[in-house]
Amino acid sequence: MISRGCAWFGLIVAGYILLVARHPWWGGQDPTTTNALSTLLAVLAQLVAVVLTLFLGRALSRSPKVEATRFAAASAAILFAWSFGHSVVRWLSHAGYMDNGPALAGLEGLAHGIWPLAFVLGAAFVTAGAPNRETIRPYAFDMQAIYAAAIWPALIFAAFAFWLTVNPWWGIMPAQSTGVADDLLALAAYGAAAFMSAAAMGVPHLRWRRSFAYASLITTTGHLFVAATLIVRRLYHPTDLGAAPVMDVEAWSYSAAWAVFGAVVFWLGTRRNDVMQRWIALTILVGATLYAFAIAFTRLTGLVQIGSLIGLAAVLLLVAWLARSYRTKPPAPTDLITITSGGRRDRRHVRR
Repeated sequence: MISRGCAWFGLIVAGYILLVARHPWWGGQDPTTTNALSTLLAVLAQLVAVVLTLFLGRALSRSPKVEATRFAAASAAILFAWSFGHSVVRWLSHAGYMDNGPALAGLEGLAHGIWPLAFVLGAAFVTAGAPNRETIRPYAFDMQAIYAAAIWPALIFAAFAFWLTVNPWWGIMPAQSTGVADDLLALAAYGAAAFMSAAAMGVPHLRWRRSFAYASLITTTGHLFVAATLIVRRLYHPTDLGAAPVMDVEAWSYSAAWAVFGAVVFWLGTRRNDVMQRWIALTILVGATLYAFAIAFTRLTGLVQIGSLIGLAAVLLLVAWLARSYRTKPPAPTDLITITSGGRRDRRHVRR
């Protein structure tokens, strides 16, 4: 009883100091007295807290029963690891000035946006592969339960960040690119976010799996959709992604890219026999169609106007053809076999 009380006290005090009062990013310390070394040591202190808390939880793994203290130790270890990742990104971007309140630098925002999803996803799979020993299994089950719930906010946080907050074009705190290398890294970040959003379906013991399948598909498609839009934007404005005005032909290019993207998503939905994916594709196509008509009759003239409408019609006809030619896969054929058991003959249909 006393040992568990001491464990709770240590977890609460450590959590308050490392995550609130003296956090290297938003803690209450005087930023004028810190430097690159002191902030680095503060970041590494969180890593030490992760290791110590993991050992504490391991020491409490003596019974397969639900243990509140052990679960608290698992939660604290995960919180310290989550904070450590954000602190590393912040220190690499600002070093000794990470606690002075500067704005996000370069692609820092994209790294912060993807870190929780990458951490929860990676940790969930690592924990699932932990040794199947009696002294470890209860602690691993505690962590798997946390990851099964934490993947939801991690998925939503990545979508909120990549689509709204740090989007390089229209974000509230847009990620800043300084060249082709940064452009490729940003594109890779969107691709990684899409991949992780799809891979999140493999998290063990996932909560509300059916609803999560829809959320995973929507966020995966959304990341790729935003990436396609940013690629078109970068092709027209290689040096000024955020402030440059949208030109007439550029405006039509977005509708063309969205229509092609929607057609590809619809085709994949038919191949996978996924109704939800086809509905997402149709939503994209309807949006692209409305946008294309608005652009064609308000900003385009002459051959460009005619060509835009013909191109859109061609894509819509392709999708209509795919929808018409699509057929639900029939059930697998069955063979009628005769089974003899105990002198009795039983005829059954067996699926191939």
